[in-house]
Amino acid sequence: MVSTDTHMVICLTNGSSGGTMRAAEHIGDAVVTQAWRRAELCGLDPHTCLTSDAAPDEIDPKGRLLLAAAPVLDRVARVLAGTSYAVLLADRSARVLDIRAGDVSVRERVRRSGVSVGRLLTEELVGTNAIGTTLEAGQGVTLVGDDHYAEPLRGFSCYGHPIIHPLSRRMVGVLDLSCAKGDENPLLAPFVIAAVQDIEERLLAETSSSQHQILTAFERVSKSHRDLPVVAMGSNVSLTNVLAAQLLEPADYVALHAVVDDCSVDRVRLRLASGADVHLGLTRLGGGAILTITPADGGSAYTPPSVGGHQITLICGEAGSGRSTRARSEVAGRPAVWLCGAEAADMAPREWLSRVSQAASAGSALVIEDVHLLSPVLTRRLAAQLPATPNAPIVMTSGPLTAMSGEHARLAALAAAHVELVPLRARRHEIPGLAMKILAECGVGQTRIAPAAMAALMDNAWPNNLREMSDVIRAVAAHRPTGDIVVDDLPERYRAPSSTRRLSPIEQAERNTIIAALEGAGGNKSAAAQAAGVSRTTLYRAMRRYRIA
Repeated sequence: MVSTDTHMVICLTNGSSGGTMRAAEHIGDAVVTQAWRRAELCGLDPHTCLTSDAAPDEIDPKGRLLLAAAPVLDRVARVLAGTSYAVLLADRSARVLDIRAGDVSVRERVRRSGVSVGRLLTEELVGTNAIGTTLEAGQGVTLVGDDHYAEPLRGFSCYGHPIIHPLSRRMVGVLDLSCAKGDENPLLAPFVIAAVQDIEERLLAETSSSQHQILTAFERVSKSHRDLPVVAMGSNVSLTNVLAAQLLEPADYVALHAVVDDCSVDRVRLRLASGADVHLGLTRLGGGAILTITPADGGSAYTPPSVGGHQITLICGEAGSGRSTRARSEVAGRPAVWLCGAEAADMAPREWLSRVSQAASAGSALVIEDVHLLSPVLTRRLAAQLPATPNAPIVMTSGPLTAMSGEHARLAALAAAHVELVPLRARRHEIPGLAMKILAECGVGQTRIAPAAMAALMDNAWPNNLREMSDVIRAVAAHRPTGDIVVDDLPERYRAPSSTRRLSPIEQAERNTIIAALEGAGGNKSAAAQAAGVSRTTLYRAMRRYRIA
């Protein structure tokens, strides 16, 4: 099974280390402009950020992605032999794994620029560059000369393209082709994309082989343990027998992945989302494990990491479902510092993580809202930092747990408690009580909601949940301080039964799919359409039909 813990970057480089200072205001590419802003927020000096004497990291020569990409690198190196190009391979941490060069002089120019095997080229350390910026942006990035932040890189022009795992659809690497500034060629991008496709095919072949191994082992264990729940876990596959499917809840699968990733023993104890304590027997395979589940009767215990003796709580739900309200109740009675995943996009990663540490060190409760909006790189860093954070109760909020994957799923696995908020449309019986409570908070005395108006409220789908209903009721109450609120007092879109009919199961499933795709894409409609497998036109039409804001 291909590990998703390694990203790959190939950088084909040619040129000198000279260059003039970049005028940021002259750069039209939003990706590059944002990358420069992040570098400036980090306080980097473009003259020295790449010339430090930081010790290079050790490289595992048998890493899965390095092995999978080696034949492609060999072929590219043969094509480029005798030219003034170089090829760099890096992991998802922007650590250089391998360097190939057309000739010795090219390798020396790369070395003089400060790039070597084991060197980290994250934006946080060296600013805008074809490796770190492509990893941060998750899309193809072109850097021409002075687009680079570090002075030694401004003699190069590069095109970086992400490598996407064919099964998981997660970014597992970046391929970058570069040349001397001024020698840019429009054929560089197609060359990179072709090499990316070759690497992706090799990843698929390796993964398919590992998945076949897991499937075979799962069938064998299931037959020999017909009376036990059995689960197969891999980086891109999860299989359960009937007993396991009946026993496990969605949050349990996140915990099982964490067990497979983090535990080196072959028998651990786990508390399921239902509250039941079980033992997991692990049979490890090359790309995953087979787990058998038995009732707990003592033994080695596995619990999700806690922070300073306090367990982490994750509150999941759709937008407007009351995540912030529930978070406030979790930290009621003590000082709390609130951070938001959305604001991290405008801050340097180091600064945002520093705020997390400062809040925890002060002994305050820490609430991190909308963690699903954090970039994968920042999510990974946050997950690594939380277990070492002292004396701070931590509450995180996110979109639906089922929409979380990759680094966000790993972050969710840190939480010992998962609170999943049910959307308002799934608890219509609660709407009358909630509506009257909201109305009472408006301070309108004896005003009531007439039965027909209440029926109209109950028949709405409320795509933005409690927040949307609260906004409607408060707006109506502001114009009707006395007397009963009737149907005609409601905004027109909330009155007509024909437009607020209850959805059929198929329609509800389609709506849930669209919402999950939007949540998973952080509101990016193009990405959500791609994730849902529909065109943008179809997505917009569905959003209008189901009133998804």
